[in-house]
This record gives sequence, structure tokens and C-alpha cells, in this order.
Amino acid sequence: MRIQISSASRKHLGVRLVVASVSGGKDSTALALTLMENEIPHVRVFADTGFEAPETYQYIDLLRTWLGPIEVVRNEALWRDALPGEEGMLTLIRRKKMFPSRLMRFCTQQLKIFPIRDHLRALQDRGDDMVSAVGVRAEESAARAQMAEWEFWDEMDAEIWRPLLDWTEQDVIDMHRRHGLP
Repeated sequence: MRIQISSASRKHLGVRLVVASVSGGKDSTALALTLMENEIPHVRVFADTGFEAPETYQYIDLLRTWLGPIEVVRNEALWRDALPGEEGMLTLIRRKKMFPSRLMRFCTQQLKIFPIRDHLRALQDRGDDMVSAVGVRAEESAARAQMAEWEFWDEMDAEIWRPLLDWTEQDVIDMHRRHGLP
């Protein structure tokens, strides 16, 4: 069964550029596939933490063959002058002198949110009217269940769209199967 993007969402989207965050996970892959199936023009971006599993990088490469280009963004300050093999997350841990935890989630902000925010700002600076699309699903957590499909996120200075919010995990799996993706 093909899941359609609602006419209300299409109207709200208008002609804005959709920037889809692709993490190499199942939900963000389903997001990109859904945008393709629904013929919604979009670009894809991957926030490289420097600390992903080798399989994640391999999957991103596989996705490029299926989806097309995926731009890589990262916190460049954590790559400059880093020890070889310690770019990104390990440099951040060294600088903070602590590991991230559930209560100290500095890694998400520094390694994912800021690089994507900077990328979105660069698109806005060149004149693009855009929206950031993410593959968040309500059933993942109580906090995500409280999220809206559309909202303006001040930290990103952009509108965030969550088209998979009402999807089940089975919907995501079915999307992958329909396209022959693991």
C-alpha cells in the first residue's frame, strides 16, 4: 500500500524546497522514499558525526544509488586539527572532558542540529524558501507522540515537517520492502 502525502500537507508545503534529513536509519530512509513516491522535489542531507557505525556509512552509499545525491554536513570545527580517526564525536568528548549522556546531550546539538541548521541557513541565504523534513514517528516515544506534523523550530530558524508522524514501524518496513531496500 502506497502512503500518500495529504492534500493539506501538499498545500502547506507549496513550492518550497524540501530538505530531507537522512541518517542511514529506517525511518529517514522511508521519509526519502515517500517523498520520491509522492513526486515531491527534495534534496537529502546527512549529518556526519564522525562516529557512525561503518554499516551506516555503507548504507548511506547504498542509498545514494537508490535515491541520488546525499549531501554530507558536519561540524567543521570538530574536524579541524583533530587527531586522525578522532574527528567529530571523539574531538567533542575530548573538548568537553566528558561523555554525552541522557541528561547531557551535547552531541546531538553539536553534531547534528548545528550542522543541519547551518546548511539550512546557507540555502536561505542563497534565496531558497525551504522546509526541513524529518522521519520522526509518534510511536517512537512519548515526547515524539506530542509533536506536531508541522511546526516552526526557532533553533533551526525553519519550519519542520514530520510526514511520517502517524506511521507505524510496519509502514516503514513495508516501504523498504516495496523498494527492495534492506
